Amino acid sequence: MREAVVVASSRTPLAKSFRGSLNLTRPDDQLAHCIKDALRSLGAEVVSDRVAPQGKIITAAGVSAGLDMALTLVAMECGDDLAQAIQLSIEYDPQPPFDAGSPEKAPDAIVERLKNRSRFVTRQ
Repeated sequence: MREAVVVASSRTPLAKSFRGSLNLTRPDDQLAHCIKDALRSLGAEVVSDRVAPQGKIITAAGVSAGLDMALTLVAMECGDDLAQAIQLSIEYDPQPPFDAGSPEKAPDAIVERLKNRSRFVTRQ
């Protein structure tokens, strides 16, 4: 298996058509988009689901997504009834006060404010 290792990145303006606009983009954001494109070119499906089961591997993203993943695993292995019984027994009933849990849903001003603070906040 071949490994790809990113050893450095730099901010440079790319192509006249961009007028150097990528110079303002964080290097790790540029890398994230490159990785997504590379994965897509290899046939991988890039998803933004909280829980993404793929055969024997299940991944989860987000603070409470671990609970979602655990309930998904229980449902897959033992059935929906048990998963729902566990959810009820731990009273897991997420009801966030705002629908701003992803860059696609959050207000533009909030996304812009956080872009410089977090490598995870990007909007495609």
